[in-house]
Amino acid sequence: MNPRVSVLLPLHNCEAYLPETLESLSSQSFEDFEVIAVNDGSSDKTGEILDRHAQKDKRFKPIHTPNGGIVKALNLALLHALGEYCARMDGDDIAHTDRFLEQVKFLDSNPDCVCVGSLYRIINEEGVLVGEQAPFAAFRQTDLKVFPPHVGALPHPSIMLRTASLVDVGGYRHHFPHAEDQDMFLRLSQLGRLDIIQKHLIDYRIHGSSLSSKNVDVQCESALNALLSALAVFEGRSDPFNGVAVNRDEILMLHPDKNFPRLFKHLRNVRYIEARINRQDRSIANRMTIYSLAVLLRDFFNHFHDKRYFGLIKANLRILIRLALRRV
Repeated sequence: MNPRVSVLLPLHNCEAYLPETLESLSSQSFEDFEVIAVNDGSSDKTGEILDRHAQKDKRFKPIHTPNGGIVKALNLALLHALGEYCARMDGDDIAHTDRFLEQVKFLDSNPDCVCVGSLYRIINEEGVLVGEQAPFAAFRQTDLKVFPPHVGALPHPSIMLRTASLVDVGGYRHHFPHAEDQDMFLRLSQLGRLDIIQKHLIDYRIHGSSLSSKNVDVQCESALNALLSALAVFEGRSDPFNGVAVNRDEILMLHPDKNFPRLFKHLRNVRYIEARINRQDRSIANRMTIYSLAVLLRDFFNHFHDKRYFGLIKANLRILIRLALRRV
């Protein structure tokens, strides 16, 4: 009989944190799951640690492959997944004991929801708690009709989703390095609702060798490309990222709205600031916000008839409030 949940666990050189991660999965109160753990060409002891744990807990199914990157590893894990639901996890994070229990109950009770995440706590290299995501009123769904467009994104290592839905959207795509989750969330939003459980169910580790720490700028650029991809499809145009790699400047130049490249530049500033806040780089975010708002207001006075500028101004002001309140 197939398990209810398949955990997609890509691993690369995470020996320092992997034992704690694996133990947090084995200790789940919901026990009907398998872990498809893809050792993506690790050069440290990640593979050995994984194999030893799999000998103790038969729910763990190691796959050892040459290094091909996280997207290839995730799609390989998805190919082997037997569960009705898929859960994501990274090799340096910690799942709280009732994480799977809470998420399975939520998806069972909400058939219109294709993917559910949770709030997260932030820990450092030593596992010391340094922050946590604050609860909010409700999860806002993706809305591409407004500007700035809103992307209903969830903390990627916290999600559980319907396996069939992930297969239907084609799994993960290679065009968006370090933002493959943003692209996936945008495509999933066309199938149904995304939501979040207002409980801290994972500890998200920030350290210098983590992918998101080393590649925050690339991640931000890729997320913007994913948004351009989704906007093109939403507006009835062909997906510029469906196939060969493309140049963003060319995409913007070909946009039917000639003012869109200027607006996109301001949107890029907003997204960069939000990324810095999420990485706890508040001093940089403060300086960037002041600069971004000054440039935006100068441009706004030349294009005040375009209502999209009001949305950008509000986005900058929300960032200022977020910084003042020191919200994660």
